[in-house]
Amino acid sequence: MSSIKFIPPQTDDVDKYTTRANRQDPFWLLIKDTFILIKNLRFLPLLFLPWKSEAEKNQSAASTTGQKQNPFSSFLNLGIQILLALLELIFLILFIPALISLPGIIFFAAALLCFLLIKLITWPTQGPRILLSNMDTHTSQLAAQHQDEKWIFINGICT
Repeated sequence: MSSIKFIPPQTDDVDKYTTRANRQDPFWLLIKDTFILIKNLRFLPLLFLPWKSEAEKNQSAASTTGQKQNPFSSFLNLGIQILLALLELIFLILFIPALISLPGIIFFAAALLCFLLIKLITWPTQGPRILLSNMDTHTSQLAAQHQDEKWIFINGICT
């Protein structure tokens, strides 16, 4: 007679290695998420006006000269972004049928025209390519310690 060995389950206890969210009732999680959403609704308008600046000279504003910012420039930028989103959605929807039905050179010309149109529309929203920052006293003292280093900021991140 052969002996049979018991093999324990390969999974660990649920309580040890899963988050509390995986162990709770989904309805209770929905209620908690709803409260979090309601608490953060006050930030919703900031999603639609991210370009507004209180600074006299906003260095990264859409104007290329760094002049005093036009109070309607954030609405202009918002309108341009909405227009771009709609145009790009239309272009994406039309891309596959155009690729299938149009001859190669005509499709290439249409795609190039769409690219140039989008580039032309985004042109007013482009800020200056190089920003020179005005540092406060503490930051300038820290920068003086690292004068031999060259820092590059890409999308606001120092590398």
